[in-house]
Amino acid sequence: MKTIYKLTFLLLISVLTFSFFFCSKDKEEAAGKATTFEDSTIVADVNGEIIHTKDLDAAAKQIIVQTGLMNKVDYTDSLIQQQALELLIQNTLLRQEIENHLIEVKDGEIDRAMEQVKQTFESQEAFTSALQQENLTLKRFRENIVKDLKVQKLLEREIVSEIKEVPTEQAREYYKENPKQFTEPTNARARHVLIKVSRDASDTEISEARKKAELVLQKAKSGADFATLARDYSEGPNAGKGGDLGFFARGEMVKAFDQAVFSLQPGQISNVVRSELGFHVIKLEEYKDPEKIPFEKVEDKIKAFLAQKESNERFEEYINQLKKKAEIQISANYK
Repeated sequence: MKTIYKLTFLLLISVLTFSFFFCSKDKEEAAGKATTFEDSTIVADVNGEIIHTKDLDAAAKQIIVQTGLMNKVDYTDSLIQQQALELLIQNTLLRQEIENHLIEVKDGEIDRAMEQVKQTFESQEAFTSALQQENLTLKRFRENIVKDLKVQKLLEREIVSEIKEVPTEQAREYYKENPKQFTEPTNARARHVLIKVSRDASDTEISEARKKAELVLQKAKSGADFATLARDYSEGPNAGKGGDLGFFARGEMVKAFDQAVFSLQPGQISNVVRSELGFHVIKLEEYKDPEKIPFEKVEDKIKAFLAQKESNERFEEYINQLKKKAEIQISANYK
């Protein structure tokens, strides 16, 4: 699925650490019980282990945190929910698979992993409260951590250990085939005078700020030194530098400002531009042409990317093999 929500091998690993929130019924508890989707809280059955809506919502929220999508998308978003369900199914299959392998986890590893999770909470009390909300004892939490560590070791054994070092020639070939990825964009260097306008400004205050900006514009177009105008009038943090913003790429500034700058020619001065910060008068100083990044500067990043790509592909193949052997039932509401 080509979306920003696509789960990767690394994301699964990171979420596994926190999977004590995703507490399905144990296989033993579900044994001999036919799954019924008349219970609206049941989302899926994976070889007799049940995934509930609370597990799904917790996983969806964790995905949002791990992918940095807070304030951008809600955990109830259908794509997020689909990815969360896929994560939980993968998690369950992997936990079941470790029973078929002899994997040892040392006490020190368990203690460190437990401490890592505890540190994500504000205090010991907050951590204890989270366990209580999920009806988890400290013993059960430790057992879940052990399972997750075993899963990580299983994946390291079955996938990571099989990944060979990416040859330089392979990295160079990728570099040649994807030139746009390794070209610095056009950068602009500009100065501006900012007359600030607060979000709760009155109509009178807005009008006065605009008049002040119009005065600056008139002086600038009459030949006044722009850097001096910025020092005298600008209310932005760059005023002391003559309003100099240095070089920046398209899309780095607020939208209205960005559009105005990249519509100018070097030496040109904009009309008064309104943004959420206030009113701007902008002078474009110069453009820096696109520049290709030397291969030597990106070689290591390319190799890391290609190795990660292979890891993801191998992981997907591995999960598909587990799915083929599994009995998975999903509620019609989540298909």
